[in-house]
Amino acid sequence: SVRIEQLYHKDRHEFTFEDLQTALDLIQQLEPSGVGARDIKECLIIQMAQSNDDMSFEMEMVSQHMQLLLENRLPEIAKKMHCSLEQIGQSFERLRKLDTSPGLQISQIPTIPITPDVMVVPLEEDSGYDVRLVDHSLPSLRMNSQYIEMAKDTAVSDNTRQFLRSNIRSAQWIIDAIEQRKNTLLRVTRSIVDHQRDFFDKGSLHLKPLPMAKVADDVGVHVATVSRAVAGKYMQCPWGVLPLRKFFSGGKEDASGQERSWEAIRVQLQKIINEEDKANPLNDDQIREKLMDAGFTKIARRTVAKYRGLMNIPTARFRKKY
Repeated sequence: SVRIEQLYHKDRHEFTFEDLQTALDLIQQLEPSGVGARDIKECLIIQMAQSNDDMSFEMEMVSQHMQLLLENRLPEIAKKMHCSLEQIGQSFERLRKLDTSPGLQISQIPTIPITPDVMVVPLEEDSGYDVRLVDHSLPSLRMNSQYIEMAKDTAVSDNTRQFLRSNIRSAQWIIDAIEQRKNTLLRVTRSIVDHQRDFFDKGSLHLKPLPMAKVADDVGVHVATVSRAVAGKYMQCPWGVLPLRKFFSGGKEDASGQERSWEAIRVQLQKIINEEDKANPLNDDQIREKLMDAGFTKIARRTVAKYRGLMNIPTARFRKKY
């Protein structure tokens, strides 16, 4: 946030500090409610002040105990405000309905829809999966037959025929390169389906570690070719539209010696968090024990903390609900 003092310099501007404060007050009266705030605390207070409901209790709570709110220390707030924990909990839920980023109501980066590049469709009677490209909407590239005939016609000047032959070769090279790229993508996807059959049958918990080099060996290309082929590409399958890079990751062995990918561990971790008692949320050691009970052995506490952070899951204290 920028303080007004940082915007004002008495030797460089004709307006006064009070003018800046007046301008800020006017901006903070604009819609959507909360714009022009210099921090989250001010943003919430502006919205409560402009609310049609009486939120005087919540305004006092935010004004006097914002840091305790951020740390989810609701019992301590109840003690300081001489009220019940239930009343604090109800007020906290009302605060959760306020918008901490009101500017996004006016302008935000548009969500670009994802179009899958390949489809994996289950065949009847559990006989496997059909893999096909999603290119029916793309035009088929071809060369104009008239120019091909002109390049062979001796009645046409040598310079013209040479020009046509050169461009026909370039066009054919592009067509062949596109076909080769499509063929590589199809073969890479088929290899992924072969290696990750358990995932397609049973879901994310059964995703296995898959080095890109293994698929490269199957397809008979360099690993860099596989990397380029899957970059920015998406697959549509019974489990949704997924990036092809999702299928390449390291992992750990479980208790039975079966390899499990980091993605499978991530899914199990999220499942544990979703099912925990929010009144007594699990710490990282307890999450690690739950993962071990699910068969994910050899996982260190710091690994749990790392993945919890990557998944934007807060620590136990911040997940606690009163």
